[in-house]
Amino acid sequence: MNMQRRIIKDIIKVLREKRFKNVRVYNEIGLLLEEWRAEHEGSN
Repeated sequence: MNMQRRIIKDIIKVLREKRFKNVRVYNEIGLLLEEWRAEHEGSN
């Protein structure tokens, strides 16, 4: 499970660098594993 979370964090990092504002990562049965929104970074 730790490897899966690390991969998810890496994916979110790349998408943030590409200026995505919202990221949601779901598993194969549709459960939300991770969510990130731009407002988490404070002022941009």
